[in-house]
Amino acid sequence: MEVKTALANLDREYLLKNVYVSGTIINAKRHSSGHIYFSLKDEESAIDV
Repeated sequence: MEVKTALANLDREYLLKNVYVSGTIINAKRHSSGHIYFSLKDEESAIDV
């Protein structure tokens, strides 16, 4: 399962209820709707969330 898919399904999947994700937040932007978009980076890669 892709990390993005897993993150999107956290509220629906029982097995993913206790998942902790760590990394550095980069490129944080607040949308006019109030949503905040950012990338989560670790030593090896980054994902947009």
